[in-house]
Amino acid sequence: MEWETQLNSQAFTVLQDYYRSMRSFLLGKSRLTEDNDARVLAIAQINRPLNAIDSLVRQLDVAIRNPYKPGVGQLAIASELAMRLGALRINVCNTGCYRSQLSCSLSQAMTLTRCHGLPPRLLRTAVNTIRKDGSLVYVAKKNNLDVQ
Repeated sequence: MEWETQLNSQAFTVLQDYYRSMRSFLLGKSRLTEDNDARVLAIAQINRPLNAIDSLVRQLDVAIRNPYKPGVGQLAIASELAMRLGALRINVCNTGCYRSQLSCSLSQAMTLTRCHGLPPRLLRTAVNTIRKDGSLVYVAKKNNLDVQ
């Protein structure tokens, strides 16, 4: 568990550095117009998404500092943060089956939460339901594969 915490902390430091540079680029004076009204409007349009990302960064920091807290908190927060930063997430394993299944189930549950009003407290239940009754199970039965 110690090496996971250390790895998460290092990755979080890199993520924070990237976010700080992106934030300073977006709010840099060279990118804003000379017109004061247009500058206020541009900052107002940029501030709301950046404040949401700030909140996610703080939540992820707390989740990494308290690794023994149960739940899928780190995965859900990291997934949402990556989506908001425009990141690409690639999961691989030797067969590609099980890790891809978890990744797809988590992405589908996050879409339900983000776009369709699923309460965040039901995220784990949704992931388990999608994993047990989702399309992978149907395809596995169709192709006579043993997937759990």
